[in-house]
Amino acid sequence: MITNYGLQSSDSCVEAASRILQWEYKLVVAATDAVFRQDDTTPLHDLRISIRKFRAATRFFSHCLRDTTAASIDQRFSGLSDVLSPARDRDAWLEYLTAPSIQARLADDDSFAQYLYDLKTERDQQLTVLRHSLKTHFDPAFRGAVDDLLYRQFGRLEARDESSNFHEFGRRRLGKYYQKVIQFERVKPSDAAELIHEFRKKCRRGRYWSEFSISVGGGAAKHLAKYFKNLATAIGTARDMRLHLEKWQHSDRVFPKAFYRWHQQMERDAWHEVKVSWRKLTDAKTQRQVKAVLLQKNKL
Repeated sequence: MITNYGLQSSDSCVEAASRILQWEYKLVVAATDAVFRQDDTTPLHDLRISIRKFRAATRFFSHCLRDTTAASIDQRFSGLSDVLSPARDRDAWLEYLTAPSIQARLADDDSFAQYLYDLKTERDQQLTVLRHSLKTHFDPAFRGAVDDLLYRQFGRLEARDESSNFHEFGRRRLGKYYQKVIQFERVKPSDAAELIHEFRKKCRRGRYWSEFSISVGGGAAKHLAKYFKNLATAIGTARDMRLHLEKWQHSDRVFPKAFYRWHQQMERDAWHEVKVSWRKLTDAKTQRQVKAVLLQKNKL
């Protein structure tokens, strides 16, 4: 769900950064606490997303956060993300394999049933380890450091009242990032995995930055958020299908040939969606809209 974070066109960049970071940090805390109370996969998903958005916001507003501890907190969140990512990727894979569309195809396959049971058992066993790691990385001292940034340090910045107007900054920051991204070539299935992964991260950042800017970028920002999201999702699906197919090829488990063919088709469909979404992101109409709405000065 997209939110405008309660932003106003008259906000300064410091005020906008404060509201976005406070919003996302509250979600981080809520999701972290839920991980310790619940065994399902939703809290871990919510936690990783809110951390990503928090980190994306520190980069979006880096010019007005350079005299704060935002960079060091970003690094700590980066370490926490590294801890969470393998567990969340496993959860996402489990969610996918237990979807009705998969179950309908493989419900009667004993090998698949055993594979699914082993994955669920592994997740249950690792949940305790994950919680311990989360408690270590997100300890009271770190929580206190984030609170200090969001309230004491931001209070000092707001008292100075030296930052630029968010209406002007937000639009141009997003517009320039868009122009930078479309200079890249669209990724292809033959590209190196590292290049595909990096491009996906650029699209994910574009999505979040677009969402941060909707209150000042209007329809242009909404369109970019949609296109960047579709690109990141399609690239992720294509990459995941390829990784899983390669893993199965080197596994001692044997699945029905129809299962492999189905995933190969999903990979092809995802790459087709990458092509379609890239065309929408870079077409002349979108570029004109970005130039007219995001890169023109004095739109207030």
